[in-house]
Amino acid sequence: MNRQDRINDALETFAQAYYDKPLPPGPYLVVRTAFHGGGEVSRHKSLGRAAMALLRYQAGACSCGCAEIVPEGEYGELPHASDSHNPFGAARP
Repeated sequence: MNRQDRINDALETFAQAYYDKPLPPGPYLVVRTAFHGGGEVSRHKSLGRAAMALLRYQAGACSCGCAEIVPEGEYGELPHASDSHNPFGAARP
């Protein structure tokens, strides 16, 4: 196993541990929370890469979580940011 495979495995393990429910196979979207106006930040084939993008997006002083990883098939079920009752949950714009 090369270095990149070990990194991808570690990121995938982190992402699975981050969520209390098992996620279906990808692709995955990193989606802004309703507090940040909702909407897609990025799209990834692997859960590990989505986790890396999520960590990069969350870097900074904000404490709301800023974004979540959402399976692509569930994006359409998310509430619109203006209709969301949870400002800290993923939302569509």
